[in-house]
Amino acid sequence: NDKAGMITRKSWQGVKDGIDGILNYGMEDSDDKAAAQIIRTTLAPTLWFCYNAAFEQANRSRHKRDDITSASQYFEQTVEEYLRGIGELSEASGGMSQSPRLLHSDARLLKLDNGTKVDAILTSPPYPGVYDYMKHAREQRAKLKTNVAHHHVSKENTVGDFMTTDIPSSRNWPDTWSRGEIGSNKSLRKNWKTFKSDWQRDTDDWIAQMAFLLGASGSRMAVMIGDGFGIDVLESTLAATRRLPEDIGLELVASATLRRKGERTEHMVLLERT
Repeated sequence: NDKAGMITRKSWQGVKDGIDGILNYGMEDSDDKAAAQIIRTTLAPTLWFCYNAAFEQANRSRHKRDDITSASQYFEQTVEEYLRGIGELSEASGGMSQSPRLLHSDARLLKLDNGTKVDAILTSPPYPGVYDYMKHAREQRAKLKTNVAHHHVSKENTVGDFMTTDIPSSRNWPDTWSRGEIGSNKSLRKNWKTFKSDWQRDTDDWIAQMAFLLGASGSRMAVMIGDGFGIDVLESTLAATRRLPEDIGLELVASATLRRKGERTEHMVLLERT
């Protein structure tokens, strides 16, 4: 515990050391090295995700809890919440005929094996000109300081993965960590004159790709998004559907808009494959 209940950045070193210990367990024993490698590859992303989530919660005043007084308690609580969520997801998907798969991809380029189609899509794309998600991801990755070589995490099929990207010694991050973000605040600041047209082009592209991935007529996509930089994203979303080819058309089923004084206007849009 820290003095006077304060949890400082230094407080988290013990948690990081503990994670390091778990991920390095068995690596010195040649008999168990293969098994340890599998465990490490599986656990590393989960443990570091929980670490970051716990760190963020502890350092945001609106998320702080009076009953937690140490970094390790925040981490343990986050892991418990993560496991509980996984359990609920597993229970809810118990009737599925196949196991879920996680894919890392730009939504504008996402492709599935053997022309696979889906029945439903639930998504929430970035709000125009509001956030810089890539910058935040780089900051969080840099805080960990742990590199790939230290954990021997396999890089196979994990392009752009959070824990399999080495932290650069300079500011030169890989392109997947620094370019191509849809609707970033950085792109707005860089060229506000073309921001709206760039936003609409990206919206057209990702909606067209999602429409292509939807299966038979009646398949649906739900989109949650909020306005930004004077852009009515409900209209920009519907405009993108009007430009789709007939063979992958989408039509509006319903929409709902939430307007709150002093807060960003948000929309829920339900689209159906024609």
